[in-house]
Amino acid sequence: MDVIFVLPCFYSPDSENSTGGTISNYILVNIIAKHLPVKVIVPEGFCQLDEKLHSNVSILEVKISDFRLKMPNIIRYKELGDELSRHLEMNYGKVYAFFCGATNSISSKFLKNKNTYVLLLVRAYDDFLYGEWSPIKKSVKSGLKYVSDFGVTKKCFSEADAIVTNSNWMVGCIKRAFPKSPEASVLYPPIDVKRNSVPTSRQDRTVGVVVRGDGTDKGISLVRELANLNREVIFQVYGNFDLKKSKVESLDNVLFKGWQPREIMYEESALFLVPSKWPEPFGRTSVEAQLAGLPVLVSGSGGLPETVLDDYFVVSCYLDWNKKLDEIFKNYSKWEQFVKLNRNVLDDKFSLTAHEKRILTILRSL
Repeated sequence: MDVIFVLPCFYSPDSENSTGGTISNYILVNIIAKHLPVKVIVPEGFCQLDEKLHSNVSILEVKISDFRLKMPNIIRYKELGDELSRHLEMNYGKVYAFFCGATNSISSKFLKNKNTYVLLLVRAYDDFLYGEWSPIKKSVKSGLKYVSDFGVTKKCFSEADAIVTNSNWMVGCIKRAFPKSPEASVLYPPIDVKRNSVPTSRQDRTVGVVVRGDGTDKGISLVRELANLNREVIFQVYGNFDLKKSKVESLDNVLFKGWQPREIMYEESALFLVPSKWPEPFGRTSVEAQLAGLPVLVSGSGGLPETVLDDYFVVSCYLDWNKKLDEIFKNYSKWEQFVKLNRNVLDDKFSLTAHEKRILTILRSL
């Protein structure tokens, strides 16, 4: 039995191009490779590896023309599907074929194939036609490309052998978007950040937050507002944040740190915020920060409430952010101790062992 991942990109967790989804994919590949040979089919130039990649993993980078990269997904990634077809022609055993996000639509070619189990990894809203977060809302151009994929994608979701997603929130979203789809299985992302017992390089009143792009969806405007209200607190903004595209004015107590290794972010911060305006499908940063021993505050949308130790850390009302921030810093030792004493709950829920057990159960059920 072989396992093949057909992915739009494949980045190691320490790559500057990595996201929560790509980190989860990389770890998942490594976990499955402990039990079965894994091949990753990925566009050329969209792959960055590290020494942690399991020796049972092989990589096939496929050249895709610039012209095709501008086309709808089912055309853009056609060559990736062709490579999977060649593999199936040369091998007679069963294959678990994983597709993710932008490559989900090309799985249509392999539905009902007697030698292929089609599994869709749904980590975000790439395939969704509804909601403020769907691709169709971004621009007319992306909307037209997306609609051209949707009929095929709908078929894929209806006929896939399994759908795997990253939160209970997403299970409900998938069922609403694709009513005829099989019940999605929750596979919580494994968290691989090491515990910090005593952070060594942080200041007492420092807040960390990760943003990308112009920061709008990640709540950068709220961060700026909180910084203005709390001038004695240092707000450290991490990630590939494009300050030029953002309309947020800088303040003396807001530091733009750029991309940093995850362990460094948590060593430098006393509190982490995940103030996303959009409904995050999961929220890896929240779990990582708590496992590193830090209190967190997350918005009450999407899958974020599933990532915290206590509902206290969920901020459902915009006006409550400053209140909760003040409460945590006034009783910081209490909340820090609470996180450190209870983070074993997160260890059990988001550990590599739990992830491995769950994915093997899903594969064996097919």
